[in-house]
Amino acid sequence: MGGKGSKLVIIIISLLLVMPLTSAGIYMGTVEGYVFYANQSLVPSASISASVSGCSGGGCSGSDTSDANGYYVIANLNADSGDTITSTATKAGYSGSETGVTDAGYAAEINVTICPSAPTIDIQSNTHNTNVTLNWTSGTDPSIPAVTTYDDYKFGGVTQNNVTSPQNETGLTYGSSYTWGARTCNLYCCSNWNTSSFTISNSAPTAPTLTDQDCASSNSVSLSWTSGTDPEGDATYDEYQFGLKTNYNISNVSSATSPQSESGIVSCRYYKWRVRTCDTLGECSSWSVDDFSTCSGGTTTVTTETTGGGSTGGVLTVGGAPNYVATISSPLFVGAGDDFIIYINYKSSSYTKRAKIEVTGPDGFTFIPKTIRNIDSGIEKTVSIRGLVDKDIKLGEYTLRFAAVKDDAEVLSKHFIIKVSKLLYPRCGNDICERPTETSENCITDCHCGDKSCQEKWDETVFTCPVDCMIAPYTPYWILLITTIAIAIIFVLLKKRKESKKELVKYVKRRLSKGHKTKKIKKDLKTVGWMESTIEEAFKKVKTKKKKKKKRKNN
Repeated sequence: MGGKGSKLVIIIISLLLVMPLTSAGIYMGTVEGYVFYANQSLVPSASISASVSGCSGGGCSGSDTSDANGYYVIANLNADSGDTITSTATKAGYSGSETGVTDAGYAAEINVTICPSAPTIDIQSNTHNTNVTLNWTSGTDPSIPAVTTYDDYKFGGVTQNNVTSPQNETGLTYGSSYTWGARTCNLYCCSNWNTSSFTISNSAPTAPTLTDQDCASSNSVSLSWTSGTDPEGDATYDEYQFGLKTNYNISNVSSATSPQSESGIVSCRYYKWRVRTCDTLGECSSWSVDDFSTCSGGTTTVTTETTGGGSTGGVLTVGGAPNYVATISSPLFVGAGDDFIIYINYKSSSYTKRAKIEVTGPDGFTFIPKTIRNIDSGIEKTVSIRGLVDKDIKLGEYTLRFAAVKDDAEVLSKHFIIKVSKLLYPRCGNDICERPTETSENCITDCHCGDKSCQEKWDETVFTCPVDCMIAPYTPYWILLITTIAIAIIFVLLKKRKESKKELVKYVKRRLSKGHKTKKIKKDLKTVGWMESTIEEAFKKVKTKKKKKKKRKNN
């Protein structure tokens, strides 16, 4: 490490040796007082804790046990003049709290009254009933002889005094949550609130079960289902919708019964329908969805396997209006969450000014259509349609539809089937490191960060790829910075130590002036970490100042 490193070690060791001597934290704040029951009898052996409001660091709290006369004193609190102190007394499970403000001598006198225990409430669970009855058992007061107590009750933000259990609440609202509670009070103080919350709930019915509609070959269908049920027994009704693709723009029945008949079905179209069950209070199930296509002439399944975009696939030829033909190259199956390419070769015996080439499918598939322009007669145009499969789609077979629309007239169309399976292999080369399957070993193009080589061509730096581009964690500048900070800390701590000794003398003088016993003061100071020699030195200085003051007075 060299000479500079050795100096740094010496400085740090010195700092560690000084810190225990200077970090004890001696503070001048005190709080004292008596602990009472509600009948004004004193409480011996109560546990008292005190905390200083807004305090941070050391000396923010302290504790003591009341003596046989109910008296307590807590010293070494980090409190200035005008600070608020809270004293809490606890005895046999009962407690009470009071606050006070320190005077110019950093001292506060706070008497604490023990309060009743909190009541025990009966938990109200979530319910479908809009009327509830809330019960509780009152708390008790430890005073002997006993004192009179009463209960406060609050519901929905409104508090009522001197009430009895039970309380009835009516006309509550579905879907709303309510908080209620009770506390027990004596003449001087109250217990903490015991609270609970519940919700007036209304559960939605279960979703209906649809009868699957196969591909239709006629111009009408009959769609049937079994309605869902309401778990709370509320009255229900069904909503039904039917349409093309996702618009559901053909039929929309707000209170439907099974079955529903749909006529005017057009060939070479893709239809969807859905049903949900609702209760009369406004809660509805999720939609149950089914789809089908009008497959006149049958649906051609692609079976010839090749390699390429998507996964594996095949080719089929589509004949449409006279003088139009298209060849579709589609995958046989694709992976859920994957993207793939469908290649379509379009050809017409006449000039094509503009034609839209598109592929459509059910929910879970997304396709980007293409428009081709100015294609001479007899010229074959290859169009690539990119598809994306939702990663959460249900695995299985799906019917897709190809269409070519020339000058706003559909001239070609065809249904074909594609299978969705689980995505087995990662796509190395898409600039996404798809871990844990892809790593820097098997896919350096996507996972270059982490291969233990800092590669500038990938713009790897200590900030973008610290695992590959680590820099030396030690420089001479760092030594200088650490040394400067260490010296500053030592200076501040030594100065604080000197100031603390002055405050200690003031503290001893104040305690003695209040009549506190010397033995008790010394015991308190030893408890918070003062060395015996330092304590004796403080008492000696107080005694010396007292003699000098007396001598000046006599002269």
